Order: sequence, then C-alpha cells, then structure tokens
Amino acid sequence: MLKDLRDQPRALLYAILVHVVLLIILLVSFDWDPSPQHSVSKQEIVEAVVVDEAQVRAKMDKLKREEIRKKRKEEDRLKKLKKEAAAAKKKRQEEERLARKKKKKAEVDKKKAEAKLKAEELRIAKLEKKRKAEEKRLAELSAKRKKEEDKKRKEEDKKRKEDARRRMQEEEDLRRKEELAAQIAEEEKAAQEAAYQTEIIKYTDLIKQKVSRAWIEPPGNQEGLSSKVGVRIIPGGEVVGVRIIKSSGNAIFDSSVERAVRKASPLPFPDDANLVNRMREINFIFTPKS
Repeated sequence: MLKDLRDQPRALLYAILVHVVLLIILLVSFDWDPSPQHSVSKQEIVEAVVVDEAQVRAKMDKLKREEIRKKRKEEDRLKKLKKEAAAAKKKRQEEERLARKKKKKAEVDKKKAEAKLKAEELRIAKLEKKRKAEEKRLAELSAKRKKEEDKKRKEEDKKRKEDARRRMQEEEDLRRKEELAAQIAEEEKAAQEAAYQTEIIKYTDLIKQKVSRAWIEPPGNQEGLSSKVGVRIIPGGEVVGVRIIKSSGNAIFDSSVERAVRKASPLPFPDDANLVNRMREINFIFTPKS
C-alpha cells in the first residue's frame, strides 16, 4: 500500500487530507465535559479508519484506472498521429516524385517544341523560296496569257454576238412553248374542275336521294316546303354536323329534315382525295318528293 502511495503522489495527498479531516472531526466531537453523556470508543475509531482507508483505496484504484485509460488514449492518439504523419510523408514523397516526373516531361516537351520550331522555320524558309520562284513563273505566264487573251477576246466577242442572237431566238421559242404549255395546263385544269363538279353533283344527288328515303313526313305537313341544309361529313360518309342554312318557315319540317340527314348517315362519299376535301361540307336544298 505504501508503495502504491509513493507511486501515486496525488493519491497520497488525498489520503493525508482524509486523515486530517477525520482527526478534526474527532477533536470537535470529543466531549471535554466529564459528565458521562457519550464517548467514542476505540472500536468505533478503528472502524472509521478502516472505512476511510477502504474509501481511499477505492479512490486510488479509480484514479489509477483513469490514468491508465488516459495513457491508452494518449498512446492511441500518438499512433494515429504517427500514422497520419507517415501517410502525409508518403503523399509528399509521391507529390515530389510526380513533380520531378512532370518537370522532366516539361523539359523533354520543351526540347521537342524547340526542335519542332526549328523544323517549322526551315520549312517556312523553303516555302518562301518556293513562293518567290512561283511568283516569277506566274508573272511570265501572266504576260504570255495576256497576249493570248487579247487574241481570244476578239474571237469571243464575235462568237458572243452570234450566241446572243441564237439565245434570243431560243428564249423566244421557249416563251412560246411555255405559253402553250400554260394554256394546255389551264384547259386541263378547267376540264378536271368540270369533272370534279360533275362528280360533286352526282354525289350530292345520291345524298339527297338517301336523305329523301330516310325522311319521315311529320303529321300535318304542308305541301311545297323546302329547306336548305348544310352537312359536315368526314371520310367514309359519316355525318358529324347538320344545320339549317335557310329555313322552310316551319320548324317541325326543318327538324324532320335534320333527323333524316342524321338517319341517312353514312352518306354516299367519294374515295378521291380531291373530292373528299371538296365535300367535307356540302349544302343542298331538300324538297320532299310528292
């Protein structure tokens, strides 16, 4: 126990303080009055000392464990720092190696660039020499060509005039052909339009016939009534809309006509795309057959 106290000065100090406090308590609690009120026996003092020593030992053990824990924690921290230092050193060495490698590569690239620059300068010098020789050759050719062009220009002027006359004649012939073609196209278009109108009239008559067959005369219908009907049709003849454009003057008759148009759907409808577009909406006058 004394060895432990020597190894742990703080624990020794705590033990001394505990004994001093205990001594003060005993002195204060000692009754100097000779009257036999209450006296502390030696057995009680011994027990108190034993208890205090046990508490001191427990505190010393706790302090020792705490010191061990702190020591281990410090060792772990030092290990971590050493590990981080080793990693940093390795990283720095790798960076230095890369820097040396980069520097070496930069030097090699610089030498290559300088060599390439010299080669380029030599090539440019050769090209410049070649350019001057070419300019001289072109100047000689230009003088020779000018003489030939003067001679050729006179011949071309003569030919140009002949070509102009021929071109004017060809343009005149082409204009006449285009006018004739336009006239023929216009006539063909008129003929086609007439054919379309014939087909539209034919399909309109077929539609009127089918609507007439579907029409049911309303009670009390008057003779001689007629309505102008507008019908919207989609490819296939399906009716998608009916409206009275011009009323007969009789709402019941007009309604019976609308019902007849819807009942007659699908209506006769052409397959020709040109006719389909023209007959998407048709108007006709419905007059019941007597």
